[in-house]
Amino acid sequence: MLNTGSRKNSRSQYKGVSWWAPVNRWRARITIDRKVVTIGRFLTELEAAAAYDRLASEHHGEYAKLNFPVITELVATHRPKIVEAPDWMSV
Repeated sequence: MLNTGSRKNSRSQYKGVSWWAPVNRWRARITIDRKVVTIGRFLTELEAAAAYDRLASEHHGEYAKLNFPVITELVATHRPKIVEAPDWMSV
């Protein structure tokens, strides 16, 4: 199921974005060369979706399934702040 949209049972409406309850943050992940890569943890769902789009565009080019295809250029230049959990919250 490569290059598909968001799953129906997902808490997020965006591809590559999920709520990560242990740290109360949105997590963005992408599959590259059949390996899941965590992009980062974000305060908002939109920041996570933008980060996913940026990396998807870089790695998959014109074949990328983006959350915001109309504003690809803006997403590529926006750098949201990645929020990391404190050490004591590590899983």
